Amino acid sequence: QTYTRFELIVVDDGSKDASAEVVAQFSDSRLKYIAIQPNRGVCNARKTGLQASSGEIIAFMDQDDIFDPQKLASHVAYHEANPAVGFTYNAYFNLNHSSTTIRDIMRPPDPVSLADLVLGFPIPPSIWVLKREWALREELWDESTYFRGREIVFCGRLFMAGCEFARVDGVLNYRRYHAGRIFGNLATKCEAELTCQEIVFADARCPDDVLALRDTANANIYLLWVYVAFLQEETILGQELL
Repeated sequence: QTYTRFELIVVDDGSKDASAEVVAQFSDSRLKYIAIQPNRGVCNARKTGLQASSGEIIAFMDQDDIFDPQKLASHVAYHEANPAVGFTYNAYFNLNHSSTTIRDIMRPPDPVSLADLVLGFPIPPSIWVLKREWALREELWDESTYFRGREIVFCGRLFMAGCEFARVDGVLNYRRYHAGRIFGNLATKCEAELTCQEIVFADARCPDDVLALRDTANANIYLLWVYVAFLQEETILGQELL
């Protein structure tokens, strides 16, 4: 990174690879390694990293994603120039399986709305950068909802609490695609994301115009998992979800 005043906290959530050995190769005081056993899921891993951090601006990055070298510098500059903004995000490249060629570019809406968040969730966690005061809000880390789709609840509650979202210029992330990747428990994953949507819709702060989108938002999640089911030749499940 061109911005060097950062700390990098690696949270190893019960992985079975050589994460510990890879981290041990680096002697850098900015790097901290935390191992969790047994695996408790991505939401708990993010919370663990956040609690171990000391920075005033927090960025998340999932294990198979990449930051552009200008990522941190761009977001820090934006936050310093716009103190009212609590949450920033950016456009990103999707990479083909080789990770050497670009599949497409995704540009989330600017500004993003609560309707965007429930209809299609255009801001994956690796493009999030937010002020610490917002990241530490207790309602974001409700342990009873540590399941797939938690990002919908996280960003939805931030938005309804009054956090200001803004897009930073530049394509500053890279997301990898993996050939032959198979998702397990599709029905459970679909149900979990629907549950997360419903948490947002059931919130007393959710405005009427967003509540009116409930059926369309639910249908969008069903269609996503229908697509995955058919792609994996789980035809009966795909038909049931459809």
